[in-house]
Formats: sequence, C-alpha cells, structure tokens
Amino acid sequence: MKTTRLIILFFYLWLGISQAYAEYFRRIGLAEGMSSPSVMAIYQDQLGRMWFGTREGINLYDGGQITVFKGWMRVSEQDTASVWLGNEVSAITGDRNGDVYFLIDDTLFKYFLRSGRFQPLSSSDVSVLASFEGDIWYIRYDSLFHLKNGSEKAEMAFSLKGKPVVTCLTVKRNHIYVGTRNGLLVIDRRMPFGQKHLLEGTDIYSIFESSEGELWIGTRMHGLYRMDSRGKISKVPHLQNSPEGISSEQIRDFVEDDQGNVWFGTFDGLYEWHASTGQYRLIQIPHYMGGLSHSSIFSLYKDKQGTLWVGSYYGV
Repeated sequence: MKTTRLIILFFYLWLGISQAYAEYFRRIGLAEGMSSPSVMAIYQDQLGRMWFGTREGINLYDGGQITVFKGWMRVSEQDTASVWLGNEVSAITGDRNGDVYFLIDDTLFKYFLRSGRFQPLSSSDVSVLASFEGDIWYIRYDSLFHLKNGSEKAEMAFSLKGKPVVTCLTVKRNHIYVGTRNGLLVIDRRMPFGQKHLLEGTDIYSIFESSEGELWIGTRMHGLYRMDSRGKISKVPHLQNSPEGISSEQIRDFVEDDQGNVWFGTFDGLYEWHASTGQYRLIQIPHYMGGLSHSSIFSLYKDKQGTLWVGSYYGV
C-alpha cells in the first residue's frame, strides 16, 4: 500500500499516512536552527534542498542542517559586496535553469544556483510571484510580467483591468488566474484582451488547479470554492464535524498528492479532500506529539519524492 508522507514545519515530520490514517511525527523547529516559526512559502531546488520562506528570512535545509539568509548578505562567497535581502518571504519558486526566485518584502530576488549569489531583480511593489513550465511570472502594480528562459529582463505580458489589489497568481497553459481583494480575474492567454471577473466582492487568498483541471479557490474569510472544467463554480459547505464540508472559512495554500487527493491549509488546520470518496477530513495532530499551539496552516509543497511539506504560522 502506497502511503503519503508529510512534513509539518515548526513543525512535525509526518512519516506515513495510510488508508487507516496512522501517523508518526518527528519534531523540527527553532532548536534545529529555524529563524522563525512562521513558514509562509516552501520550495525544493534541483539539488534536492528545501527552501523555507519565513517572516524572519530565508531558511535553507539540506537534510542535515539549516542555513539562514536575512538582512544584509554578501552577494557571493567570492564578492565582498552585500545585498539587502529583507525579512518577510512570501513566495519562492524556480526556473528551468535551477535558479531560485524569492518575493521578500515586496521585492523580487534571484538566487543563482551555481554561484550561490543573490541578486535583486526589481524595486519594491511586486505583489505576487509564480512559475509555469520553467518561466517566471510576477505582478507589479497592475501589470503582469514574464521572465523567459532565465532572463533577468522582464517583458510586460498583460495589464490588469481596474487596477485591482492583487493577492495571488496561478499561470497555466491556456489561462492565467489572478486573485484579488475583489474577486477572481481569469485571463485567456489565447485572447489576451478577454478578462473575466468572477466572485466579485470576495477576497481571494489562493488558487490551485488540480490534475483533473478543477480550480480550487481559497478565500481570506469566505470559505472554499471549486470551479469545474466547464467553468461552473460551487462553494464547499461550511459544516462542523462533517465529511461533506469544512469547518473553516479561512483557506490558504493547496497541494495534490500522488494519489490525486487535494490537501489545503486553513485557520483550523490541515484538510484532506479524498479523491476516491469526495469527502473532507480535518487532520488532528495529537497533543502528546507536541501539537501546535495554533492550528493555522499557511504553506504546502510536494517534493520530488512525493512527500508533502506543511508550514504553520505560529508554531508550538
């Protein structure tokens, strides 16, 4: 029987969830060198190392130790110049060349994997960051920019109508989904002047497209929505202690495991939507394993081995 492994950052190592839901945890936290208990972004580079974005800098985990990058940092080991990295890391992704990109204090940074050098690519006011097929996308003010083939010079791809306050970005082959404080913008890449505005009045927090082509839409305070491949939107019922719905109205990040199950973080904890049953399950972390003092989950990531990494906000 194939199992799903989860690692919960600040944290617990969840080594094996079977269909019987047996869990085993190993604690990872400040004692192991993390700079902050608030993990807002997770990414694995081509060397297999894990990058964690926190409210107090970047944390790089090589499987044995954690290295922290924050504040003033030398550009590289060979260069005496320094660069201001800032503190709060809200997004991490990578390009086809293996270089890693960070959104830190609203500024875009690039980390060159081969030289170990950090370089700022923008001034401030970058709101969101994403990647698709090895290219980097980001939004600055009301414009969507595209970095192609590892280029450090961005091209403006689209201008967003209405100058929205942007909160998240998901790029796919045919569509670009932009979450805003006032609903969801859908850009058809085949018809760049056609932009749909859906869920007006809703503060969107995260957007995820599953392997089945279904869009999962998390909101800041208005629950969870799902949009099927035909564009029909439905809201997941707000239900306490029921597998037919969820208890939280605050939905954060999403990830899909190797079995097609969709996991998402909420204010109440980690949820799993089981693909074979269509039911929802709130994961309970036993207090005898150290449990979280606050259940709020903000970041999720699946690594190359199929392990799911789960970042919490407040720690223990």
